[in-house]
Amino acid sequence: MSAPMLGQGIIKGLVETARNFVGSYVKEDRLVTVQYPEERLPQHEAARNFPFLVYDGDDWQKGLRCVACLICEKECPPQCIYIIKDTVRKPDAAGKLQFQPKVFDIDTSVCISCQICVEV
Repeated sequence: MSAPMLGQGIIKGLVETARNFVGSYVKEDRLVTVQYPEERLPQHEAARNFPFLVYDGDDWQKGLRCVACLICEKECPPQCIYIIKDTVRKPDAAGKLQFQPKVFDIDTSVCISCQICVEV
């Protein structure tokens, strides 16, 4: 059984850094510098600037996707999401009983658009 080479992680990190350095001179999408704010890159089709509550169907109260698990509130770095979970289960768009938030507030003046709440 051979012992792992010391400094192997450092070598892997240096190789990745070298790959990124060379790629910045070769890849087309990394060659262009955007003079922000005068110039702006086009946004992706599904890009969101601020988080919002998502619902299905025409009625937002029946189609609410949030089940008030409070994970987004806990993970938010600036703590701009405020949720109070309702104690009664209500039917969702499919008719299944789900917990829903009684209060769901996002203070967009504090939001840093980190998108962590969207990931969780």
